[in-house]
Amino acid sequence: MKTAKLKKLFRRYLRGRASKAEKYVVDRWYESLIEDAGSLRQANDPQRIQFLKQRIIGRVVNDDDSPRIWYRRPWPRMAAAAVVLCCISWPLAIYLQNDSSSTRSQSGYHVMLTGVNQLKRLTLPDSTEIFLNANSVLEMPKDFGQKERVVRLSGEAYFDVEPDNLRPFRILVDSLEIKVLGTSFNVNAYKQLEYINVSVSSGRIQLVDKHHALATLSANEQLAYHKETAQFELHTLLSSNESSWRNGVSVLRQASFKELALVMYNSYGVNLESVDESVIHTLYNFTVRSTRTLEQTMAQLTEMIQKKYRKEGERIIIY
Repeated sequence: MKTAKLKKLFRRYLRGRASKAEKYVVDRWYESLIEDAGSLRQANDPQRIQFLKQRIIGRVVNDDDSPRIWYRRPWPRMAAAAVVLCCISWPLAIYLQNDSSSTRSQSGYHVMLTGVNQLKRLTLPDSTEIFLNANSVLEMPKDFGQKERVVRLSGEAYFDVEPDNLRPFRILVDSLEIKVLGTSFNVNAYKQLEYINVSVSSGRIQLVDKHHALATLSANEQLAYHKETAQFELHTLLSSNESSWRNGVSVLRQASFKELALVMYNSYGVNLESVDESVIHTLYNFTVRSTRTLEQTMAQLTEMIQKKYRKEGERIIIY
């Protein structure tokens, strides 16, 4: 069975990029799984079914040779194997046979991915804990911890690093490198944004770019690094909102429209757009909660800025 193609399909599905035909294939596969798994037949609530679907598909996407210690509450190995190898219905099998596209090689690395409205809590072999936000990628060498502790991040994550004086923990983010002995901090490094923001909850970390050391941050301090100019600003944190997304709450303070659009995409899988200059240039103080529906969030947002919106497929247009 060509599991690489299966995973590629599921990644597109989780990110909201699958075609109608591909969505049909995945939905039919999931329905067949429900029919065959007696423990799931009681899941009649639509929200519960959607949760189970995202959870099962997410496990398929990330079921590789990575150490099981990565998962805080691992899905049983037998169930994961059954999902990948035994529970594939005929539409999905046909799709895999017809899909001849190549997949990206990740030789030597474990790669952890999250999709829309998906968070992961990971435990590394050294007992470091990482919370990975939606639409993020974390890469870890398969020999992690043997000589050094290095990971690469694209997106956003919260780190609680296990102390080790002999092997400092390093995070590679775009052109930045974060060095730490043992501390907890948040890194926001989505490619869509102009800035990389690093916020420290406890301990101390050092940040360097390609040319020189930038700064050493302590608890309640933040560094905002501009990717193009390599300039940075230091701020004092007055709250812990930078990592509140771990609890399903994304707090925006003086945020750009691009930042707002990113949070909306991470939470609901929709693309927020506008040609209204006043909307684009407004700085937003707004909170997005995972417990609220897209309609509830948009109603609150448009009431706040005195605008209207319309939905066209996966596009939300404010006018």
